[in-house]
Amino acid sequence: MLEAKIIDRGRGPEIEGTRITVYDVLDYHKLGWHRDMIAATLDLSSRQVEGVAEHEIAGNQCQR
Repeated sequence: MLEAKIIDRGRGPEIEGTRITVYDVLDYHKLGWHRDMIAATLDLSSRQVEGVAEHEIAGNQCQR
């Protein structure tokens, strides 16, 4: 399963190896989507979606 590493290439935090931003994932999360549904929609692993949540919980909250 792919691990989630959050990087910043200048356009906001995103999942390494993708062009998917943390904001993209959080938008679906705020709508109440389950992590597996988010993963399937964005072509990510569930672990990558969880990594975004862990990134937020760790105090790296994104201001949007």
